[in-house]
Amino acid sequence: MDLHLAVAYTFNCIISRVLFNRKFDIDRTFSRNLKNMSYMVEIFTGVRHMLVGFPFTSAIALFGRSYKKGRDALQKFTDDVVDDKVKKFDPNHPDCYVDEYLRQRNELLKKNNNIGSFTDERLKANAMTLFFEGTESSSSTIVSLLLELTKHPDVQKKIQQELDSVVGRERLPSWLDKPNLPYLDATLQELYRFGSLFLVTTMYSNFKETTIEGYKIPKRSVIVSNLYSIHFDPKLYPNPETFEPKRFLNDEGKRIKVEGPFLFGLGKRACIGESLAQMEIFLVISSLLQSFTMPHAKDTRSFRLIPRE
Repeated sequence: MDLHLAVAYTFNCIISRVLFNRKFDIDRTFSRNLKNMSYMVEIFTGVRHMLVGFPFTSAIALFGRSYKKGRDALQKFTDDVVDDKVKKFDPNHPDCYVDEYLRQRNELLKKNNNIGSFTDERLKANAMTLFFEGTESSSSTIVSLLLELTKHPDVQKKIQQELDSVVGRERLPSWLDKPNLPYLDATLQELYRFGSLFLVTTMYSNFKETTIEGYKIPKRSVIVSNLYSIHFDPKLYPNPETFEPKRFLNDEGKRIKVEGPFLFGLGKRACIGESLAQMEIFLVISSLLQSFTMPHAKDTRSFRLIPRE
């Protein structure tokens, strides 16, 4: 099976319902959008990410131009969907993010005779960002986590035993089950730490000069957080090269509340869809392991699901 395509389409259906109350077919348009989004994710992983944003990038890196071309195409697609939704907007029956945005804007206009920051430009920018993050970033992340999980059959077995005990097999797991599934939760945290697709955060900048712990940060510096150095710091995670979900459990098998891992970024500028992504990852992995075992897979093409007895 094509794991990436299957997961990407699943997540796209979810985010498209949230944003536009629509569902898109797997056709040429979807394939083209997925290709553009996949390339954008590549830019934000590995060495390439460290180059994007620097003044000389466009002159020395062809992928910088390709990134812009792909992003512009995706922006036009979401702009057209938003425009269509705006034309059909019914203030009495809001059914998605775009409708709620327009409803809030109308209320603000009536109250203050001003829409403030609720502009069409912001709506389209938000829609494009959420569409991209909710489809490709989320799917690439969970694919990375699933491939890592295939390397640990003993962990899968423990999760399945916990699911059988708490949820059973007569119904699907729900988000409400999460507090009663500490080993699964701990495994997800270890997957976030160990199998994260993103080694660094996106780039940030500061409007004013500041000093942090004696280090002077000049105005408009390029700031990137090294997530890899955090997730594999032996002071924070003993034996960091070992995959061990129990590091997030106490002696009684209950979840330990710790700061991190930081799969979705750091601080107030962390991923806007973090809550939705966490729910999706939990539900996808728990539902798969409830009914299937995942043998070791080297890549997405060799990924398989074996029904449990």
